[in-house]
Amino acid sequence: MFFFERKIYQRAPTHPLVDEPIALSDGKVLLKVLTHADNQAFFQLQGEISEIPANETAECFAKRMVSLCEMLWTIRLVEHPDAIIGHCALHQWNRDLHEIAFGGSLISAHRGQGILAAALELVTAFAKTTYAVNTLCCTIHAEQ
Repeated sequence: MFFFERKIYQRAPTHPLVDEPIALSDGKVLLKVLTHADNQAFFQLQGEISEIPANETAECFAKRMVSLCEMLWTIRLVEHPDAIIGHCALHQWNRDLHEIAFGGSLISAHRGQGILAAALELVTAFAKTTYAVNTLCCTIHAEQ
């Protein structure tokens, strides 16, 4: 899902019950669904983590990422809710097999502090409840 000034851009199929921006938090980590207002910060963040095609704009990049996901959140700290430090997502939902994949990444300055692990725990709980999955497949690069 991609929220654009309260308008939802979503790829099919998305879960029919998810029609509002979903924020998740454990008191330390805050996950906010990617919005149009986050395009530039998300683009810069991802540029630090991986390569982005030279001719791709921030908005096109965000839309491309959203098109690959069921849900895409930015990772922030509760004490700094305006600073995006990473992302995590649910993708490859298989309704028939009741499974979904998930993953995420952080900028290097915030690695090794348990932030990504906490974010993925929030995503896991959300996936189990909202998508009624029995199997979760996680992919994280070793440096994360």
